[in-house]
Amino acid sequence: MEAAFAHGAEVPEAFTELVRPHVDSFDYFLQEGLQRVIEHLEPCEVWHTLTKKRQIFWLETPHVDRPVSENKQSLDKRLLPRECREAGMSYSGLLWVHLCFKGEDGQIHRMRRRMGSIPIMLRSKACYLRNLSRKQLVALKEESTEFGGTFISNGIERIIRMLILQRRHHIMAMRRSAYLKRGNMYTESATLLRCVREDEVSATVRCHYLVNGMVNFTFVIRRREFFLPAGAVLKCFIDASDREIFQYLVASVPADSSEARAIALEHAEILLREATRLGLRSKNQAIAFMGRSFRQHIGVHESRTDLEAGQATHERLSVWLSTFAEQVNRDLQRAPAAVQLDEDAYVAGIADVGQKLEYLLVTGNLQSRSGLDMSQSSGFTVVAERLNFFRYMSHFR
Repeated sequence: MEAAFAHGAEVPEAFTELVRPHVDSFDYFLQEGLQRVIEHLEPCEVWHTLTKKRQIFWLETPHVDRPVSENKQSLDKRLLPRECREAGMSYSGLLWVHLCFKGEDGQIHRMRRRMGSIPIMLRSKACYLRNLSRKQLVALKEESTEFGGTFISNGIERIIRMLILQRRHHIMAMRRSAYLKRGNMYTESATLLRCVREDEVSATVRCHYLVNGMVNFTFVIRRREFFLPAGAVLKCFIDASDREIFQYLVASVPADSSEARAIALEHAEILLREATRLGLRSKNQAIAFMGRSFRQHIGVHESRTDLEAGQATHERLSVWLSTFAEQVNRDLQRAPAAVQLDEDAYVAGIADVGQKLEYLLVTGNLQSRSGLDMSQSSGFTVVAERLNFFRYMSHFR
């Protein structure tokens, strides 16, 4: 450790490797993650009460700028971490997106929209300290061993803590007495599966085993648990006959185990019978059943069919798009004539994503309607004080 402080023109590798998971994660967010988030968003719809026309909104081409200061009189507009610490400012860059909307005439309009400021991690690809030597860091009045991995919010450095989550796409069987409280037919046995999309949005689902041999599928929408027969859910994802589904379910059972095969045959039949009892004989009927059951919980307009509503169940609207649609609908109720969706001045006054992220950094509390599949809603960040350097480094473990 002493050698790391005393020798070399670059920041010691032991330090940079310590924070590499943090920095690489933020770099991924800037380069690929943000784009994938935008690609997976479901467009939102707005119906104008005066014109009776529908407009569809979605987002494209996100981009995060490097931190700049608009108050500087010099040609160098860079906002450096040292200035933020001394002035009690946040080290952040502007987030830009194209807000796109299409009317009933089919013409697509695009507006470049500023959605607030995104906190920038030190030594990330959006930070001016990236790849600087120790001598260059000192020239910018930074510590010679500054290895990054932190954010500066209101002049205070903070660290986003790393949390332990369930392994993704791995089925875990559990026995919990708490599951007996779900209902009279529930047993203590269930399986858990944490599913993660390409944009890192996750959802943990459960399959509860019932005393009559049935299985109920459990998922969460906006912090509320919902239960569905597993056979109905299964039909949403496969367009096949009951016979084909039955063969898929029992195909993995070893042929030489007569007892296990008999149990699998019985339970597969029970799953399909429950779906048939609900009148679900095809994939489209199952999806329409989902839409009919949950359309009021996911905010689907009445003009959309149950089938379209069911397809929307698989996606989560972004906070910004859903907030945008809610505010437009409120304005349409109060003063519909003032709602001009094709004017920048109206759109510019709606929602600021940066404020939500800034709140998360400052307080460590997560504001979310869905909970984002997290086991906690507070304690996500801590102050990165360096009075005890070893304790400071321990936060990056």
